[in-house]
Amino acid sequence: TVTNVLKFQQPMYRPLVWFGKGSSNAVQWDLSIANTPTVSSNGLTYTVNLKSWKFSDGSAINAKSVIFFLNMIKAEAGNWAGYTPGVGYPDKIQSVVQGANAQQVVITMKTAYNSAWYLANALGMITPLPNAWDITSDGAAAGSGGCGSSTFTSVPAWDDNAWDVSANSDCQAVYDYLRSRGGNTALAHF
Repeated sequence: TVTNVLKFQQPMYRPLVWFGKGSSNAVQWDLSIANTPTVSSNGLTYTVNLKSWKFSDGSAINAKSVIFFLNMIKAEAGNWAGYTPGVGYPDKIQSVVQGANAQQVVITMKTAYNSAWYLANALGMITPLPNAWDITSDGAAAGSGGCGSSTFTSVPAWDDNAWDVSANSDCQAVYDYLRSRGGNTALAHF
């Protein structure tokens, strides 16, 4: 629920862009994982430089962490509360790639958006995922699931017509494993 996300998920799993502090609902760059992104002149490409933050296991939050999240959303969109078919993430993303270094991610959209809207309704919804979660079984090596290392364009998209994943993929296998480890699997959603 929205309450769970705001009260529990965000403090435990910080989003890329943090909104709100005290009585302000503005972006709080000091609390955000990302620095202020740059936007291309055509409004399609967002270059995001990440701060040198770490997950609780000590691994770096980097471009791969963002790519892993967006790949998972593409494969399992219907299991994500932020999904509206045909609108925004993941349907309107053209590509997601690591930029010039491990701390830079470049997201190119199919359609230009108002940058303020995009910041709040797209970048603000990204929660980087640790490589340690990219697994399909207990004891597996971090990243061995392959979802975070897949290119965004190669990940099969969610099928809105069948309301199911489009095809078996590394991301579906990772999602299924994580869901199985989440306790009450009948209620667990990404």
